[in-house]
Amino acid sequence: MEQGWRGLPATERLAQRKEHLQPQMDAFFKWLFELGDSYLPKSKLGRAVEYALGHEVGLRAVLQDGRLELSNNRAERAVKELVMGRKNWLFSQSKRGAVATGIYLIKCAQNCRDKSPRPSSILELFVCGIT
Repeated sequence: MEQGWRGLPATERLAQRKEHLQPQMDAFFKWLFELGDSYLPKSKLGRAVEYALGHEVGLRAVLQDGRLELSNNRAERAVKELVMGRKNWLFSQSKRGAVATGIYLIKCAQNCRDKSPRPSSILELFVCGIT
């Protein structure tokens, strides 16, 4: 469903989600609550149920704002690049490496500026995390 709505404006995507996704989400969480004590809490099913119930508010956030993405894949890919390269960037061994590091850091700064009302706070966390 969500893939078909990807190109829609946020307001239309939200309307589609409320019409099609909300009933499914309501049924899913109703089913989880109805399970009650029918599972062992430390079993795989028990951990999955507790995880889903613990994240209900966050999962339902997509029903409040059409700009939100249902998947966090894009965010995880962006963070993965940072984590993979962080130690490599700490000390550049060549001018070419330093330039590559600078380009990536500029890209990160631009991304912070585009995504946050206070990009300096994100950049501060980023820089403090490297050192």
